[in-house]
Amino acid sequence: MLDWDQDGIPVSSQFGDIYFSKQNGLAETRYVFLEKNNLSKRLNQLAQTPFPRLCIGETGFGTGLNFLSAWQLRDEIVPECRL
Repeated sequence: MLDWDQDGIPVSSQFGDIYFSKQNGLAETRYVFLEKNNLSKRLNQLAQTPFPRLCIGETGFGTGLNFLSAWQLRDEIVPECRL
C-alpha cells in the first residue's frame, strides 16, 4: 500500500521504504535505471534495425518514473517508433 509523507514523497506503508530520492528522484532514475542499463546505447543500436523492439521487465511499477523516463529516452532516440 502507498502512503505519502509530510514532504509529498510516496512511501510504502507496509515496509516504510521511499520510492525515490528525496533530493532528486528523476536524477536517481536516470543514473540507476537508464545509465546503468546502457539504455541509450541499446536504443541507438535498435534504431538501426528495421523493427526496433526492446522489452524491459521490472518487479514493481512504483510511481512509474522508470517507465516514463525510459519512454522519454526512447522518444528522443527512436522518435519514429510507435507503441
